[in-house]
Amino acid sequence: MSEAYRNSPQKEERADARVQHLWALYEVGQAISASMELDQFMALVVEKACHLLGVEQCGLFLVETRTEEGPALRCRQARGLPEAYSQRVRLGPRESMAGRVIADARTMWTGDLLADPRFSLTEETRALMAEHGIHGTLAAPVMAGGRALGVIAVYRSAGVGFLPEEADLLSAFALQVGIAMENARLLAESQESLGHARALFEVSKAVAGSLETERALHLIVQKAVELTGVRHCLLWLREDGPPGEGGVRPRAQAGFDLSVVERLLLRPGEGLVGRVLRERRPAWTSDILGDPDVPVSAEWAATIRRLDIGAMLGVPVEYGEVFAGVLTVYRPRGSAFTPDEATLLWSFGAMAAIALENARLVAERTKAQVEAMRAMARAAADRILNPLNIMVGNAQLLALDLAPDHPGHQRIERILESGQRIVGVVAQMNRVGRYRTHEFSPGLFELALDDATEADPANPLPPPSAPK
Repeated sequence: MSEAYRNSPQKEERADARVQHLWALYEVGQAISASMELDQFMALVVEKACHLLGVEQCGLFLVETRTEEGPALRCRQARGLPEAYSQRVRLGPRESMAGRVIADARTMWTGDLLADPRFSLTEETRALMAEHGIHGTLAAPVMAGGRALGVIAVYRSAGVGFLPEEADLLSAFALQVGIAMENARLLAESQESLGHARALFEVSKAVAGSLETERALHLIVQKAVELTGVRHCLLWLREDGPPGEGGVRPRAQAGFDLSVVERLLLRPGEGLVGRVLRERRPAWTSDILGDPDVPVSAEWAATIRRLDIGAMLGVPVEYGEVFAGVLTVYRPRGSAFTPDEATLLWSFGAMAAIALENARLVAERTKAQVEAMRAMARAAADRILNPLNIMVGNAQLLALDLAPDHPGHQRIERILESGQRIVGVVAQMNRVGRYRTHEFSPGLFELALDDATEADPANPLPPPSAPK
């Protein structure tokens, strides 16, 4: 390089331009790294690209689908272009310059895209570009971690091309956009994971805080609905049977009539619930009635149609060796369940299994206490009732020996009233002694001691009798 060029105004101009470009890239990077909604972010990207390259037209194309031939693109944001362009332009793998750019992962440009034989265009895309005077095109791939995210393309009128320096500048800008998009994705995933972890913690705390089995069941269903954003949920609990034949039956619900669905009993391998029961892993379908691997009864099919719930996700409610049943959530027919949702609900199912196991242990301990209380109540009732009968009988005999106007009659009446009150207490103790816990699922008991103390009209206890 000559001494004259090193000190020439052209060199200073190029240096100044380079500094300006670097500063512009820095400002752009700062701007697109800010936290914002996706639409705001995309609008900022095309605005800054136009400013950086000194153009009026720009389009941001993002990967919409991925096929064996390559990614297909959709124009998600445009500047200086008609709204119809961003709404209608879809580019298949290797179609147009944007398709080639993302397929080859390199920046490309041309002075007239419509006349360049290197690039194929559909008739619709060609007509749109010709109608709106789009000819000169420069496009750079938006990449992150070797993965193609999309393409940024800027446009100029026919006859005005792009310089290699401008291609380098757009490439550097597209690289920053890719980094920002990847960071935003990772941040969103971490926030979502944090939200799921917080939700699971709240769910486990709420469920574990309930020592009543029935309340725990309804809490599990309620929290599963909140966690997945669905309206319909069933908790199926296992029922014992011969080896390999034990099934599950709905015991708690959201959005269903439990009196209808609790008649359903599914065994291993029967339908989607039976598959989860047999394989002990999540399973889902987008169409229960249309899935040949999910046979359903006529009654269950009618319920599905009436409630418009065609999609279903089921997970095992188990932890270690503890298997309590199956948890299922439902969405309208054709809806999808993602692997992340399955994993999240599966984690919750494990927490639910722990809660149910705790409830079972508490219920077993309470059952033992109830049995001890029953024995004590029976023994106490017998010990109280016998001397009470003697006391009441002697008072009644004494009353017969007294003159009608004797003041002792008032005292005897108080003794008899007290005896009747004691008889009521003894009656309650006898009812507690006869109370039986109800095991509605293996290891899960229904304890309703308040019911045990209520009077039983079919078995009234006799009043204390006088000794003969």
